[in-house]
Amino acid sequence: MDELKFGTKNKRGDFAPKDPLQTAPLFVFPPQPLNFLKWLPSYFLPWNMLFMALAAVFWFYLTPPIETMK
Repeated sequence: MDELKFGTKNKRGDFAPKDPLQTAPLFVFPPQPLNFLKWLPSYFLPWNMLFMALAAVFWFYLTPPIETMK
């Protein structure tokens, strides 16, 4: 990855990004529902959906029945 695409370095090697850091639209005031709805798919895809699917596989296929665990 070429980090100079996203910022600059001074002669001491300190990196400074081009764009300022932004918080998620969930925590902005006043609320911006349209920006939140645009951001929501990028929050869930791909890693959170993978973790949810993995948890479901463990729950439904690898956990013994309740009667056995009693």
